[in-house]
Amino acid sequence: MTRLWIFLTLLLFVLGCAPQPHVAFVNNNISRVISVEGVRERNVGQLKEIEVYGENKSGEYMKFRYRVVWKDKDGFEIPSLSAQWTEFSVYEKTPYQFSTIAPSIDAAEYMVYINKDKKCN
Repeated sequence: MTRLWIFLTLLLFVLGCAPQPHVAFVNNNISRVISVEGVRERNVGQLKEIEVYGENKSGEYMKFRYRVVWKDKDGFEIPSLSAQWTEFSVYEKTPYQFSTIAPSIDAAEYMVYINKDKKCN
């Protein structure tokens, strides 16, 4: 019974600390100052909408940027405006969220890239 509790505790720890499968930091150093708590998905008509949410863990107002690359079921990129970098700002120690809608009903997968805003460095 003790082994079962240890296994379940380790499993929850590993799953809780796993990175979000659809989000990548372009610069890994920013993972110390911004977290991604999760990604929500829903359908808006026939299109997929995603919302990324997390928190600025730093004690400073920071500017970031993100882009979303959508792919069809065969893995081909679908051209869209969301593939361009979009800026977002987050006050110190506060949560953030941003959302986007797939450019096509053919969008099956996506990848969100987050980076520091180059103008702030």
